[in-house]
Amino acid sequence: MDKIKINIVQTILAIGINVIIGFAFYNYAHTEYKLIFGIATGILLTIISFLMMGISHPNAKTNLNTKTVSGIFYVIILVTNLIFMFINFKLPIFIIINGIIFLTYMSIYSAIQKSRQ
Repeated sequence: MDKIKINIVQTILAIGINVIIGFAFYNYAHTEYKLIFGIATGILLTIISFLMMGISHPNAKTNLNTKTVSGIFYVIILVTNLIFMFINFKLPIFIIINGIIFLTYMSIYSAIQKSRQ
């Protein structure tokens, strides 16, 4: 049985790109929670892109499904946080919305991993 492989170069690229994106969100946010906003956005996008780019599954169907779901949720988090960047939001709303999106993503990702495809 083959094992899941971690691609080091793509992982480093994913981390680097998302740290820059998180820094951009920090710089251009119009809110008093700039630091939390930038760090949270960077961490969420880094985790999702790590699972999308940095991991390869031996099963082609599982690999395709995880990358597709990760890409969809990456865009959802990015668009949601772009909207948050231009409005004056309350911190609990930001945490709740991003938390629900991220936990939904993790549950779908976990279900794909557990399925026998």
